[in-house]
Amino acid sequence: MSRWSLADFLFGIGKDYVPLSWKHRLHICIGAARGLHYLHTGAKHAVIHRHINSSNILLDEEWCCKLSDFGLSKLGPRSMSKALIRMDTRPAGTIGYVDPEYALYGELTEKSDVFSFGVVLFEVVFGKKAFNRTSVWNEKHMLELATESLWKGTIYHDIDPYLKGRIAPECLNKYLEIASSCVHRKGNERPAMGEVEVTLELALELQERADSKIESINPCMYEEELFCGFVRNFSGLDSFLDYEFSYYNSFNFKDSDNNNSNHNTFFYKVFQKGTGGGKLEYSEGNEKRFRIRNPAALPEEISYKFSLALVKAATNNFDQDLIIGRGGFGHVYKGFLNDWNLVIAVKRLYPDSAQGFNEFQAELLLLCQLHHQHVVPLIGFCNEKAEMILVYEYMENGALRDLLYDSGCDPLPWKQRLEICIGAARGLRYLHSGAKQAIIHRDVKSSNILLDDKLVCKLSDFGLAKLRPRSNCKQKTLTRIDSMVKGTCGYADPEYVAGFGLTEKSDVYSFGVVLFEVLCGRKAFDMSLNANQAYLVHWARRSIGEGTIYNIIDPNLKGRIAAECFKTFVDIACSCTCPEGNSRLEMGEVEVMLERALELQQKADSDMVRLASCGIYV
Repeated sequence: MSRWSLADFLFGIGKDYVPLSWKHRLHICIGAARGLHYLHTGAKHAVIHRHINSSNILLDEEWCCKLSDFGLSKLGPRSMSKALIRMDTRPAGTIGYVDPEYALYGELTEKSDVFSFGVVLFEVVFGKKAFNRTSVWNEKHMLELATESLWKGTIYHDIDPYLKGRIAPECLNKYLEIASSCVHRKGNERPAMGEVEVTLELALELQERADSKIESINPCMYEEELFCGFVRNFSGLDSFLDYEFSYYNSFNFKDSDNNNSNHNTFFYKVFQKGTGGGKLEYSEGNEKRFRIRNPAALPEEISYKFSLALVKAATNNFDQDLIIGRGGFGHVYKGFLNDWNLVIAVKRLYPDSAQGFNEFQAELLLLCQLHHQHVVPLIGFCNEKAEMILVYEYMENGALRDLLYDSGCDPLPWKQRLEICIGAARGLRYLHSGAKQAIIHRDVKSSNILLDDKLVCKLSDFGLAKLRPRSNCKQKTLTRIDSMVKGTCGYADPEYVAGFGLTEKSDVYSFGVVLFEVLCGRKAFDMSLNANQAYLVHWARRSIGEGTIYNIIDPNLKGRIAAECFKTFVDIACSCTCPEGNSRLEMGEVEVMLERALELQQKADSDMVRLASCGIYV
């Protein structure tokens, strides 16, 4: 590893030492989390590393991190269950990183690695060693001081000085939240590595979002207009400015009593607590030059409100021949915006439907907040003259359902299906744990998974979606939302239908049904079949139990799926559709396992090519 270890770059060891940027550190942490997640759930046997520390996270020439030093590692049985692998063994590891439960009782679990990784996360943000007898900081254990710092609210003063002013507050909060969870004294209260990975990805996303907003208000764009501002007796103003303005090096606030400037210029800020955000205005004399609204604190807004005339022009006055979709609350039209040179999808809800209005409002509010590669982008809306219209990007390849069942389409190759499933899993995982508030889609099905011109999938149709508070995401027990049962026959979670309430695991069940559709090339519910085969999920699970699942898969896939990939995929679908919600996987786990299935398929394919090149055919 040409770049040495993470410890070398955190603690200034080695001749090539340069401080790591915050985003660089986040990328390294995410990579290490993925490696550990793989050891715990993706390898043939579960592996507990038992020696996680910053010296054992190595960096290659491209700064990709690699876990190293498996001399103390322990193998466990192949386990994808929620039960921990517990092994009685003599404690081993590095002082400062060892799980206290393991040290006390000699009981080793995956959560012992999680604890050690949590210590590394604190090292990354503090830039200090977990244990160092020569440092005043380490008269106490670094973790104890970190906990103390969090409790007193002085965390920002104690972090690595190089990082001050360079971390978005939302990102720092999310990062510290997961680091604190990892080092919980009770092992069963610590998150699984899949959850750690997902949360770190969210922290990175929050940082990138904040950085992109900094760029969007780059002062260089206003170079001729920008002046140093003066506010009487308010030299501390710059400490009140939002994170975005930390990059404005030209800001230099002084008390007006202590300077001789004759400029009649000033900045002022309206402070507001909560989600209302604030604004910064620049004025010269009585003339207001520009206003910058604080984008980090304000809710995301829809980019465009369309006039009804423009929507009618785009759809040829809602031409029936342009209908590309029909639903319970309205039609979807294909349209074209001449001035924008853009093909669009126009969802027009029935104006006389009260339920339709609720769906319109719900979808509009939700899509304002969602920005993800695998969520269909909302361009704008129209609510003129009692109309309820949502305007989306047009998805060139329609719905996944069409490509699975339409005899006029070329059959999707297996690897293409896997990539679509992985994309949809990422989108759902984002809804459950990556958006501002946890979102339960409530209508996951193959017709709501759309595909763009490059066959990248996007989740769509959020009219039935439900929000739940982000704070509940940290709870180990799921929050059940009481609501009228809605959804699509063949996909609905049986616990939800039975009145046990709505949870994220309801989406997981529906996604499991989609996985069976992808594998079998059959509809989730088909009234033309006999009672034993009408519901695909029941038929498939029964076939798995009987060992005959291969008989009902899509004929186009027979002989084209690697055995290990097939088994992994079937295991995922079966786990997702378990009748008991608390036995189902989380979407982060589903995503990782599907990626593993794709790796197995790619490996098998490359082995076949290699053998064929040697003149060996199997």
